[in-house]
Amino acid sequence: MNRRFAFVLIGGALGAAAGFLLACAFIIFGAGVFWLFIFGDDTWPSAAETALTMAAALIWFVAVVAGAIIGWRSTPEPVR
Repeated sequence: MNRRFAFVLIGGALGAAAGFLLACAFIIFGAGVFWLFIFGDDTWPSAAETALTMAAALIWFVAVVAGAIIGWRSTPEPVR
């Protein structure tokens, strides 16, 4: 396996794990803000759930791509 490909896979996997944690934290924080300051105990519109889910998915995707880019750039130079 190519060394650069391995680094990209490892970076992407670490980005996926970090992105999952960041997305979970965002959903918890966003739901808390929606509950405390915007909607309260009233019925939430479905757009609120869609917004939280789409934002969490975007955060996860950005973290995976960032991890892959970091893996690509951190590949050591070949020894000659």
